[in-house]
Amino acid sequence: LVESDRELVERSRIMHAAAANYADYAAGQLIDFLEKNRIVDNTIIVFTSDHGEEFGEHNWIGHGRTLHSELLRVPLVIAGPGLPKGALVEDFVGLVDVAPALVELAGVKADSAQFAGEASAILGGGGEKPIISTTRFPTGTTWQRYVETSVTTRTGIKYIRRNNLDDAGRTNGTDESLYDLRKDPGETDDLSAGRPVVCKAMAEAIDRAVMARRGLSGASVEVPEGLKKALQSLGYLND
Repeated sequence: LVESDRELVERSRIMHAAAANYADYAAGQLIDFLEKNRIVDNTIIVFTSDHGEEFGEHNWIGHGRTLHSELLRVPLVIAGPGLPKGALVEDFVGLVDVAPALVELAGVKADSAQFAGEASAILGGGGEKPIISTTRFPTGTTWQRYVETSVTTRTGIKYIRRNNLDDAGRTNGTDESLYDLRKDPGETDDLSAGRPVVCKAMAEAIDRAVMARRGLSGASVEVPEGLKKALQSLGYLND
């Protein structure tokens, strides 16, 4: 950000708030429908988001460039049969935990499913797997300047590694940072210089996660006509 961007930031904040208000209105309409048709008591409702937005917290605006808390910390509210009202989950959970939690709440047997997340992280008992997030910049292109990956433990220790890429797509230098989200939710105090052992362990956790995902890359799915083009237009596919 530069000084001339300040007006853009404030305008974007207003637009973002307006979008949140509209989402709230739409969610209210849906819940009103469920109540009117007397099916709300047999329905599991999940309210969440795929990502947040930056408004200059780490000198950027929008999303897709970084993996700081303003991008990754999103609302997650689940209500329905079998869930206690007003309960707050104190541990860190990831969106990957939602699918296995919904399967369990629905009473579906899915022992063979290869979920990346854990139902216990949301439904009780706490999760054990670290939460892995990745972004590439620029998105939606075959040429990238960097790949950034973060790993967050269930206790709130977060490590971010950025692999800078040359024109051939090879790693050309690495930047890293480490935060304690319990004490520093805004990620302003980088602890990486004083904790090299922790950073090394977190980097190895990222490498293991990447290798595990590559092991699933042979899976194939039937893509409905037009879906690939729609995803490309949103920046979710590179080619």
